[in-house]
Order: sequence, then C-alpha cells, then structure tokens
Amino acid sequence: DRGYFEELITMLEAALGLERAHMGMFTELAILYSKFKPQKMREHLEHLKDIITKVANVELYYKAVQFYLEFKPLLLNDLLMVLSPRLDHSRAVTFFSKVKQLPLVKPYLRSVQNHNNKSVNEALNNLFITEEDYQV
Repeated sequence: DRGYFEELITMLEAALGLERAHMGMFTELAILYSKFKPQKMREHLEHLKDIITKVANVELYYKAVQFYLEFKPLLLNDLLMVLSPRLDHSRAVTFFSKVKQLPLVKPYLRSVQNHNNKSVNEALNNLFITEEDYQV
C-alpha cells in the first residue's frame, strides 16, 4: 500500500486554483506526479511557459532554457519567444554559441533581430553565410 497519494494529489490540484497558492504546492504536485502518475507530468510541464513569465528571478529563465534544450529542443523556440521581452539577447547568443546550437534557435534570433543587437545580428549573419542564404 502506497498511502493516500491519490487523495493528496486531488487536494493539491484543487488548492492550486486558490488565490495566493504557495509555489511549493506546484513542486510537491510535480513530485507526486512523477512518482505515482507519470502520464500527468506532460500536462504539468505544459504550464511552464505560462508560469515562467511570472518569475522574478531572471536566472531561472536561463535554467528553463537549458532544460528545454536538453529535454524538449523542438519546443525551445516557443519558450524563447515567451521569454524574449526579459532575456538578455547577447547572453542567449553566447550560450547557444557555446553549446553549438545557434541553428536551432534561428527563429528566435530572427524574431529579436529588430532590436538591432550586435550579437544577434552577427550570429544571424554567420548562420546565413553558413547556410549560403545570401538573399536575406
């Protein structure tokens, strides 16, 4: 017998909708999902893009970017688009250059190109040259 984890999950799910729900409840619910209902983890993770924008600590944005790069690289550009108003684009370019993943984030780079950031412009130009896309 594993205890009353079903009841605990139900209670935490109900409590998340309350005003001023403690952030620790999200963490505990994720732990319970991972241990007892792994199929629910996907649903839980889909909320990350909505929740991450409310986080005050900008360093957590970069941790989320690393997480997506490692586990969900095809969704990385979606996350970057959501975070782009608060990201340091030069820092993002430096990070993706170091891990040799600039081509993966080309849509993000194109979307922030209008900020006329030197690092972004140089990264895009290098990508275009590498891809022999001179018409852009």
